[in-house]
Amino acid sequence: MTIPNSYSQIHKHYSTVKNIDYIVICAGQAGPFSSLLNIPLEDLEQAFALDVVAPLKLLQSLSCRLHKTRILFIGSYSSQTPRSHWSVYSIGKAAQLMAARCLKKENENLKVGIFYPGAVQTDIFQSAVSKSIDEFPDQPDYQHFVDTNTVKTPIEAGKQI
Repeated sequence: MTIPNSYSQIHKHYSTVKNIDYIVICAGQAGPFSSLLNIPLEDLEQAFALDVVAPLKLLQSLSCRLHKTRILFIGSYSSQTPRSHWSVYSIGKAAQLMAARCLKKENENLKVGIFYPGAVQTDIFQSAVSKSIDEFPDQPDYQHFVDTNTVKTPIEAGKQI
């Protein structure tokens, strides 16, 4: 299945639905871990396609069914904190944050929110913790959550939502 075909299948699946009550946007990926100036453009394009373009395409494909819909973007503090060698993740989450803000401003009928769960035991978090300091200079910040037992499980984060 191609990506464009996926959006048409979503649109077709929801064709009989008059209104979608809730949508959660939680797109993100861990890598690549590299200096921003050294990341291959193909990797940047792939990351932004998932983190930024895919959620917007999803919302556009369902736009005629969004009436008083609650849309929740799962944010990251990395969207506001630059990370050395993890800039692609930070930039992608920052773009999602701005997309949420613009969506809220442009569409008064939608209830748009952003939730920051903090450190959650996900593949993205595990990827950050598993890197060496050479690969990811901010790795000790993430290791601190592990050392202090303050990483939430996905279930705990879900309950906070």
